[in-house]
Amino acid sequence: MNLSKNTKVTQVLGYYAAGQTTRDSAIIDMQGFEGVMFIALFDTLIENGTLKLSADQNDVNSGTGMKELSGSTPHTISAAEAAATGQTGLVLDVYKPQKRYLRASIDIGVSNAVIGAVVAIQYSGKVVPPAHGAMNADMLVSPDEA
Repeated sequence: MNLSKNTKVTQVLGYYAAGQTTRDSAIIDMQGFEGVMFIALFDTLIENGTLKLSADQNDVNSGTGMKELSGSTPHTISAAEAAATGQTGLVLDVYKPQKRYLRASIDIGVSNAVIGAVVAIQYSGKVVPPAHGAMNADMLVSPDEA
């Protein structure tokens, strides 16, 4: 099994400068997939910033009526911790959502943080997923060194 051929990878949120505003990603259609992993990457983190990555769902492809899924917890990621551990991101895996349309939401509390991007990896499709949209995907099988 090859991961890139059995998943759909989409950037759902791009760069946002430092701020404390909640940011919502583009909406993804989960029809044909059993799960999605949202990966949020951050750039500059201000000391003791609190970040929460959550998912919202809806029966229709609309931001109006989106409801947050339960279970997401805020994480405190400080600038010092990020420098020491390299942790500058959060991951949220939603398996078997109850509704068809999902989006990621980032809540930045206490201090500012720069959002680098949010990527959605949809998996366990009932059919081979379509191409990765605007993202390029290469597969190397037992490659020689360059």
